[in-house]
Amino acid sequence: MTAMFSDDHFDFSDQDIRQAVAANRLLAIEIEFNYRCNYRCPYCYVGETSIEEIDSKLADDVIAAAAALGARKIVVLGGEPMLYSRLWEKLELINRLGMGAEIFTNASLIDAEVARRLGRLNCRVVLKLNSLDPAIQERLTGVPDALAKTMNAITLLQNHGFDQPGRLAASTVICADNYNGLIELWKWIRDRGILPYFEIMTPQGRMCEHAELNVEAPRLQKLFLELQRLDAERYGRHWEAQPPLVGGKCLRHLYSCLVNPRGDVMPCVGLNAVIGNVTTQPLAEILASSSLLNDLKSYRQKIKPPCRDCDRAESCYGCRGAAYQLTGDYLAADPMCWRNADLLSTITCLPCPAEPLIPHQPPIAMIDNVVSTGEVSHIRTTIRPDNRFLDADGRLDPEALLEITAQACAAFNTLRDNGSISPGMLAGATNLQFKHDAHVGDELDIAIRETAVIDKIHLVDFTIVRHPDCTPIAKGEIKLCLWDA
Repeated sequence: MTAMFSDDHFDFSDQDIRQAVAANRLLAIEIEFNYRCNYRCPYCYVGETSIEEIDSKLADDVIAAAAALGARKIVVLGGEPMLYSRLWEKLELINRLGMGAEIFTNASLIDAEVARRLGRLNCRVVLKLNSLDPAIQERLTGVPDALAKTMNAITLLQNHGFDQPGRLAASTVICADNYNGLIELWKWIRDRGILPYFEIMTPQGRMCEHAELNVEAPRLQKLFLELQRLDAERYGRHWEAQPPLVGGKCLRHLYSCLVNPRGDVMPCVGLNAVIGNVTTQPLAEILASSSLLNDLKSYRQKIKPPCRDCDRAESCYGCRGAAYQLTGDYLAADPMCWRNADLLSTITCLPCPAEPLIPHQPPIAMIDNVVSTGEVSHIRTTIRPDNRFLDADGRLDPEALLEITAQACAAFNTLRDNGSISPGMLAGATNLQFKHDAHVGDELDIAIRETAVIDKIHLVDFTIVRHPDCTPIAKGEIKLCLWDA
């Protein structure tokens, strides 16, 4: 069995990441094989969904594609992976292709036979352990006897090869319910040769219904610093405290992505902006063509202040999931980082007015708000009575939709470039389809996706619908020529 899992770090070394970025390859990929779960964790990022399992052939294709792109491990998420009907054959495929599997499980379904089978595989098992207090563990899982089940799983696994360093880990969310016991929990985990994986919760899924679980930034900082000191003094482990992971740092968007049961590809579970779907496009093409991932790989130039100006900015970009969930902007500074606690007023949240983001002035300015950013970004506008492109019946000239789209692109680019307006011009349009007329008073949603950049030429696909009934108005591709600001 390949000893690829280390207790020195949970993911990969800085050198591993630099080499992967230079070679434009993956180190890992996260796959949600299923969403079915027997626990009801109040902080679960998945929330409620009717989708249960990934198609088996699709799963095989994704695993093979990850191997071809250089991945060294597959992170198996859920739902509860042990409820996935074809888990064992997928784990064996992962190993046959030379990769390890990292399985996040709630531990409830691990018996002696499961532990034995896992022990024969090249895998790491990450168990849910939020507290040593049975009542708190039960509250944070939604089921009785959750702590006893995890403890039983630890014993079984360590009897079947998971006493080797780095093979067994414990996943813990930092929340108000368990906060006071986390120092002791860290020591308990370390003292038993288990790798701790403590993380700040991302505000999504069921967590949005449980604000009482939030921990304020100063208390997060206090905990991280106490654990930093403890790890150095008691265990000889040295690291810098930075969110969202205790004892580690998250730069996964440089070398990883996530595929869910529908085949949607996203940067990670927190930054759940869909960048493509493997049922319609090969994984390699999705990753290579993603403007969102390219932005994140250029994070030193793209991440916005105050994160950009932080003294940790060379090796940290905050939690992109928290930034996206709280602001709607995947490049925004992380509002949950304690270093930004006194600077929250400087972080722009979407929707935001478009007027300061474009060079146009009324009445030529024809867009109102930037609603969201992602691989596909959305801008909204209402057709006002003073619009110069209305005819006597209040119908908008279809050609004005191209100008509206160009302004939407200008607003997004300015937001992406932290307020720097680049001069440019609409240089052409192709594949135009005008479906329905737009009229005065209509609210329009303009969805834009940058598909290619060739020198100063940007190609952008667009779709315009009437909001909120989604009546199609127009679609096509425009060509923009942009100069540096």
